[in-house]
Amino acid sequence: MSAVRLVRDGAQRWLVVPGQADAVTARVREFLLQERFDIASEDAARGTLETDWRAAVALGGELDAALAAAQRDKVRVRVEAGRVADTAEVYLSHSGLQRVTAEGGAGTWQPRASDPLFEAALLERLQAFLSSESPAAEPVLDLPGVRADISSGQDGVTSLRLDEGFERAWRRIGFALGRAGFVIEDRNRAEGLYHIRLGKAFKEDAKAGFFSRLFGANAGDPDEQYRIHLKDRGDNTVVVVQHPGGAAVRTSIGERILQKLKDTME
Repeated sequence: MSAVRLVRDGAQRWLVVPGQADAVTARVREFLLQERFDIASEDAARGTLETDWRAAVALGGELDAALAAAQRDKVRVRVEAGRVADTAEVYLSHSGLQRVTAEGGAGTWQPRASDPLFEAALLERLQAFLSSESPAAEPVLDLPGVRADISSGQDGVTSLRLDEGFERAWRRIGFALGRAGFVIEDRNRAEGLYHIRLGKAFKEDAKAGFFSRLFGANAGDPDEQYRIHLKDRGDNTVVVVQHPGGAAVRTSIGERILQKLKDTME
């Protein structure tokens, strides 16, 4: 492969870029700075970048000034070695805040839904940026959507079943984790594991009572760590939430995490 390729899988998109993951990560960093994002955190070894909050800006369209002033955007990018030799895969997800005025005129920032149109527009700009050093970009590759079902077994373990093979499920889950605001601290594709924590977004939600409403009485600590384990079943993939030691999570928080991933993928 010699050109930057945009791949679409239902509502999800990512780039396949020629080159090594570390070099591609460095170029993505340059792009984010060019787009006037400030880098809040980065991990070169894991190929992850996270920007600071930035005032909302229209990408390819008009955005009302008053609306823009009341919104903030943040971007997370993950770069992984591609399945094809000498390529990297770039995943980009958006998080948003909106300013809400409470009684008495006091304003607070609260999470708003991720914006797929923003993600798509920014990813296309990134494709053009990376293509400036590569041959012309290839057409978008469309892939079919997927059916996802949540069920609970007699052992009390809740699982999410994706009606597709492991490789595509791995990409979908990684994308959904980033888009939903989870922090991926480590990953091991060979073992089918994402090591995550709930992240700052959930901690901020907790202050406003959102976290408790989301997870119920068993809210737990927003900084608590979990493992998302993907089991390859051939034609389908089963996803379960685990504690760091590998034991399955049997409280409602496991089910809620899976539901959030499912909602994000739809």
